[in-house]
Amino acid sequence: MKANKVIPIAFVLIFYGLTFAQQAPQNSNADKITEIIIDLSDEKGIDPAQIEKYNALKRGQFFRLKIDNVNTYLYDVSVANEDIDTSTELPANLLDLVDFGGIKSSLGNLNSVSEVVRKFVAVTHDTGLQAFDTDSVQTAESLEKYFAGLKSNAKMAFASIDTRNTEVDAIFVKAESFQNTMTTLERNVLGAAPSKQDVKTALASYNEAKAAILEIKGRLVQENIQFLEVFETNEASIAKDKDLKASSAEIKKVYEALIKASDNLITQLSAENYGKFSAVLIGVLNNLDFSYTSLPIQRYNDVNEMLISLKPRDKNAKLSGYSTVLRIPDIEKSFWGVSTGFYVTGNPENNYSVVERVENGQILYDFLEEETASVELGINTMIRYGCRVGEILDTPVFWHLGFGAGLSIDQKFKPRLMAGTGLAFGGINKLFIDFGAVHMYFDTMSKAYTNQGNTILPKDFLVNATKINGYVSLGYLIRL
Repeated sequence: MKANKVIPIAFVLIFYGLTFAQQAPQNSNADKITEIIIDLSDEKGIDPAQIEKYNALKRGQFFRLKIDNVNTYLYDVSVANEDIDTSTELPANLLDLVDFGGIKSSLGNLNSVSEVVRKFVAVTHDTGLQAFDTDSVQTAESLEKYFAGLKSNAKMAFASIDTRNTEVDAIFVKAESFQNTMTTLERNVLGAAPSKQDVKTALASYNEAKAAILEIKGRLVQENIQFLEVFETNEASIAKDKDLKASSAEIKKVYEALIKASDNLITQLSAENYGKFSAVLIGVLNNLDFSYTSLPIQRYNDVNEMLISLKPRDKNAKLSGYSTVLRIPDIEKSFWGVSTGFYVTGNPENNYSVVERVENGQILYDFLEEETASVELGINTMIRYGCRVGEILDTPVFWHLGFGAGLSIDQKFKPRLMAGTGLAFGGINKLFIDFGAVHMYFDTMSKAYTNQGNTILPKDFLVNATKINGYVSLGYLIRL
């Protein structure tokens, strides 16, 4: 009876397995162009998973070829194959390296007044020109207070310009570093390659620094104009006071130096230099991926032969050009893998209860057989090898052999040894339907007891036994 119940269940599993295998390829997004990746640093040539992606393409379907670990900043990449030529010309001026050393600022004007500014005292309250007008600054006391405020402003402006000068130098050094990292064949030889956000930040920093320096210069020019107006109005009084005369001379010298230093920095951040600066960073930004993606290619041939050519952009770069031919086979002829799944087999176990009765004044014990499931359901893990035998609805079909271990899903877990054969469906991931033999351990009643009439209460009446049964299994393999 149990064996008869196993057969319909096995057919149900086979039916659903075939249905799943045939419909699986239809779940892919037909509107998305498949991307086949070739890593030039892969010592094995091309990943088998990428070949399977190509194999899954139908005739006439489009795909893209992506080449990883190629420095497109240094090399012009082209791809040609039997189906279509997708050679493309990329900009040839990326290697016009900018000499950033020639546009870095040199603030000699700051150095010339650094000793003077060092003696200036910064004040916390506002003693700037805004608190005075020409008519109110006429006495020696008001002039002294006014000059003290200017010195405080000059000291802070000196520090701001010096900081901005450091920032400008850092911006150019960073851009030069970005450029240098892109002139090596491999990533991270001269330090970590920048991220796209790093490059975007550097471009933004250029304009931010220029805006800040323009603001500083505008404030300095305004204060200097007001200072010269006050000095001209009170020139006679200042000439008579030794301290005011010395202070005014220092302020005039410092403000002229600060304005000139601001002009120097603004010159370094000119529109012309920004053009050079941004051209380099945009070139870096466009080639950070170290990869090349072809135009869409249509598959027509069963075996696609692709010619990949890399030519140095700069003839003076002393780089060798090279090319290679890749033939992508059409089919996966065989496979090895480890699968997991479910199996169904006959259940050899019986459950018993002990019943007590009295006969002729004597207590006897009988075994009562309980209802048990006719089939055993379990999980298995199998090592499988398969060879391709054809296709069903564009789905590869393989005949495979497998062996492994199983575990029954019952109140008590019991190990199983399994070996079988069957069909596998799918490309990268595969669905297995197989049948074979399972070596089973199960509990059975000890021969030390009889079904009826035992004179002593049976204890530990179940013992282990083994049996070889047939099984049907549905499994799957997911290749990561």
